[in-house]
Amino acid sequence: MKENKKTVSMGKKVLIVLLAIVVGIGVFGTIIGIKTAIEEKRYSDSLNNMTTEKIKLSRKEKVFSIKNFSITLTEDFGDFEDIDFQEDEIGCVANGIEFYVRPEYFEADSKESKMTAMEFVESLAVGFDGNVKISENNGVPLVEYKYKGENDDIVKDYKVFCYKGEECFWMVNFMIESHRTQFYKPYIFEWVETIEAK
Repeated sequence: MKENKKTVSMGKKVLIVLLAIVVGIGVFGTIIGIKTAIEEKRYSDSLNNMTTEKIKLSRKEKVFSIKNFSITLTEDFGDFEDIDFQEDEIGCVANGIEFYVRPEYFEADSKESKMTAMEFVESLAVGFDGNVKISENNGVPLVEYKYKGENDDIVKDYKVFCYKGEECFWMVNFMIESHRTQFYKPYIFEWVETIEAK
């Protein structure tokens, strides 16, 4: 009889230990779930804050020019700086947006010299991976795509306009942090209307 009581008592202890483990796992899982939900909420809030953050652009215009190219932006953009990609490529930065212009030179009687700006853009787009949208804005070719570099935390929207000059195609690039694209989009289309490219 005593042995039977011990077995029952031992069984109760094992049951209590198992119950404690199950409850512990449940509580631990709940804590992890709550912690994950809090982290996801913080991330979501930080993105919302970035999206709704007020960006104020100066009303003061600033003309940027190089050789036979000029564009009117705002004084929010810093001065043109040399970029190490290639000769004559320059750019400037404002809050969440970068602008740079790159000439793609061609020889007088080359295949490229006979191309329209749209044909040139279409020939370049063959080398792009992923989603590339090609359209026209007031007769000017526009290439749009998204890109995230290996060392970047933020996806950027690229808007590239192409103008044919006498010696080159002017590739006009706007790179915008994706959460700011809607804010900058109307300004970009205003700015490109001021471009003079020869």
